Amino acid sequence: MSIFLKFRVASAPEGKGGYFLGVFLSASFPTGSPGNSRGHMIWSPLQAGAKRWRFFDWQTSVSGNLPQSGTATLGRQILFNNIQFNAARVFWPEIEDNVTYFAQGANSGNTENFLTPGLLIGPFRIAERLHFELGGACRSRPVTSTRTIIAGSGPYGSPSSSSELGSMRSET
Repeated sequence: MSIFLKFRVASAPEGKGGYFLGVFLSASFPTGSPGNSRGHMIWSPLQAGAKRWRFFDWQTSVSGNLPQSGTATLGRQILFNNIQFNAARVFWPEIEDNVTYFAQGANSGNTENFLTPGLLIGPFRIAERLHFELGGACRSRPVTSTRTIIAGSGPYGSPSSSSELGSMRSET
C-alpha cells in the first residue's frame, strides 16, 4: 500500500511568471508477502521547481528514498534531477541529467548518473487547463545498457512543462 501527498507552494501561469515550486511526500507500507514486498516502510520526500522563459523551460527536483527500517539492506538514496532543459513551442528537444547518490546500504558511497536526451511533442490542449504531451527519450545507463523511454504527461506548473497530473512511462 502507498500514499502520495503534494502541496503547491507557489506557481504562476506563463503570462504571469511561468513558475512552479512544490513539495511532495510518498510512502510505501510493507503490506505484501515477502516475495512482493520489501518488508520495510519507505518514505520518499521530494521538492520540485520549474521556470519558463518564452520558449525555454527549466525543471529540477531533489528527493530521497528513506527506509524507516532495514537501512543496512535497502540503503538510502538521494536523487537529484539536475536540470531538464526544453526549447521550442510544440517540438521540445530536451536533455535531462539524473543523479542518484547511495548514502547507506550495499551501494553506499556510489553515484549513478543518467544523461537522457529526448523529444516531447505538445502540449495539445484538451480543456482550458488540461494539456497532453507525448515524447520519447534514450537513457544511457553507464556501462550496462541503453533504454528507450516513451512518456505521456499533463501540465506541471505551466502549460508546457511536464507532469503535475502524472506521467505514464514505458521503458524498453
